[in-house]
Amino acid sequence: MPDSPGSSSKQRRDERFYWWQRKGKPTLVQEWSDIGRREVNRFVEEVAASRGRPGQRILDAAAGSAFYALYFPDADYLTCDLRLREGEYDYSALDVACDVARLPFRDSSFDTVLCTEALLHFLHPDQVLAEFHRVLGAGGWLALTAPFFGYHVLPFEHDYLRFTGHGIRRLLLESGFTVERLTPVGGRFSAAATHLRRLVPLPLLRMMINRLAMRLDRLFPDGGKYALTHLVVATKSPAADRPPAAGPR
Repeated sequence: MPDSPGSSSKQRRDERFYWWQRKGKPTLVQEWSDIGRREVNRFVEEVAASRGRPGQRILDAAAGSAFYALYFPDADYLTCDLRLREGEYDYSALDVACDVARLPFRDSSFDTVLCTEALLHFLHPDQVLAEFHRVLGAGGWLALTAPFFGYHVLPFEHDYLRFTGHGIRRLLLESGFTVERLTPVGGRFSAAATHLRRLVPLPLLRMMINRLAMRLDRLFPDGGKYALTHLVVATKSPAADRPPAAGPR
């Protein structure tokens, strides 16, 4: 069924919050307009500092407009996505158009796979994680963010799943990963501020509300019950690509 005129105008209004799909790094006010994405950006900066060295092979899967190319200027950085929003997103910087659940790359092709706020768009996330595991080399990193309470509207018709901390950990373990880090972002105050932000017309006021919400979450932690998203680093075992030892004859 086609979108109604009302829903299309709502999407256009919502797109102003999606500054990471545009060129250049955000201003302070833009960054604080979305608490979850602000923390995701900081997480990607940490990943880039650790894994963005020359010679490192980085796959940014479900990369959208390839915004995070800015963070990996020295690495061998490759992007892929299915280009579902052709005409709305700028895919001109995308390297490969493909289904992330069927990556067209050889086994052990990458040192790091990056996937931010995208796993909710797949009906079978276990298949996606299995593909990430396959294309990573032994000891490789999966840097993943898995949304829970965060507001995510585009593309809404493909918003299928959300992930608790326990849920994403279980999926990763079943896919053969070792979870090295799993950090919830925000809490009940940030969740409330995120879902109310469209009622606040002034960007500066939104920034003030969001900063207050994050401070309250630090003062009154809830253990991830109302996390906006989860920041995850998982690794592929160094032994994962080794052939099994020969048994007794």
